[in-house]
Amino acid sequence: MVVTAVTLAMIGSLAAEPGDDGDDDPEVTDDALPAPGVLGSAATTLIAEAHRELAAVRESHYAHHTVIDEPHGVFDYDCSGFVGYALKRVAPQAFGELVAATQPRPLAKDFYAFFAKRDRVERAADLAPGDIVVWLEPPAKHSRNTGHVMVVDRAPVAGANPGELVVAIIDSSHSGHGRADARIRDHRNGLGTGSIVLLVDSDGKPTGYRWSLAPHSIPYATAIALGRVP
Repeated sequence: MVVTAVTLAMIGSLAAEPGDDGDDDPEVTDDALPAPGVLGSAATTLIAEAHRELAAVRESHYAHHTVIDEPHGVFDYDCSGFVGYALKRVAPQAFGELVAATQPRPLAKDFYAFFAKRDRVERAADLAPGDIVVWLEPPAKHSRNTGHVMVVDRAPVAGANPGELVVAIIDSSHSGHGRADARIRDHRNGLGTGSIVLLVDSDGKPTGYRWSLAPHSIPYATAIALGRVP
């Protein structure tokens, strides 16, 4: 796995933005992930597994206790539950290392702590489909949540403002990433796709994020890790 980690103070407004402030609920620590299923030939990478779940889902809710019923298309989990479930299916050795270094049910903060100790990749522009983005919850948000973790769906593209990269991602979220996110349109949460904005410095290192592409989406600076599963 390759990773980058950068820590800065919060930037921008301290006020919360309704519908655009991410997942504010605390993650749980006592939720065991389901055992790995039988993989098809297409599910050989994390991005393939994420798309497999997207194609299979009939019902999904953002929930802190993971409940998966694949025959009926039910995928209930929070952000770390989703990434942990997918990672355990396609890269059980890497998932085992994560568990051994953190806890049986890793939270966003555990993904960050694990990835931050790995070899570093400096530029957010080097993200590729199937990579992992994880940030720690900015202190200014006053949330009990530990952070947010997601899977990169497509390589980053330049944002509308200097120092911004737009990254299409797949995640399980309590709220969608702006109006273009189908979860917003359909008044639902759980598994879905959206776009985040990574803030980068002059060297291309990630320094913070915006939850969505909306011009009023609040910029936060925090510790960010970018991971890759070989």
